[in-house]
Order: sequence, then structure tokens, then C-alpha cells
Amino acid sequence: MVLPRAFRLVVFGGQVQLFLTLANLYRDMHMYRKAAFYCRIAAMQFVSPANEQPSWLQCYNLLIRALPGYQLSLDPKEMLPSWFRFCFVNQRK
Repeated sequence: MVLPRAFRLVVFGGQVQLFLTLANLYRDMHMYRKAAFYCRIAAMQFVSPANEQPSWLQCYNLLIRALPGYQLSLDPKEMLPSWFRFCFVNQRK
């Protein structure tokens, strides 16, 4: 059964709104990793194959918003010490 285009857009918009609401709820409860998870799921909805008009810019913005929840940064100075410690210090044991 093929759904009408208008219905698919409402379902798509509702799913994204649900995931963003969950992300905000978890962020308010200081559960940052769970908030980042739902933010990432919402971002992937914008570029899913089911979406007829993918929005890479909205996906990118939501993924950037999710980075702190995974304790990631785009600043190489901030990430280098922890990356080095994880990759090389744990290997020596």
C-alpha cells in the first residue's frame, strides 16, 4: 500500500519532532549521551531514503549538536590528548 505524499510528510515531520523532543527531554535531565542518540536519530531522518527531499544541512546541524553528548569535539587540540591516551596507553598493557 502506497501512502499519499501529504501523509508521508506528516509522519516524517512527526517522527523528527518526536526525536527532537526526546533529545531535549533527556538533555534537561542531564542525560547527555541519550540526548545525543535521539538527536542523531532525528538527523538521520532528514537524509533517510524514505525522505523524498533530503536536507543535508539540517542533518549536519543536528549531528554537530549531538557531538558534546558523545564527548566529541571538532577542535583537534581538545581531542588529541584523549585520543592519544586511548590508542596508545591502553595498547601497552
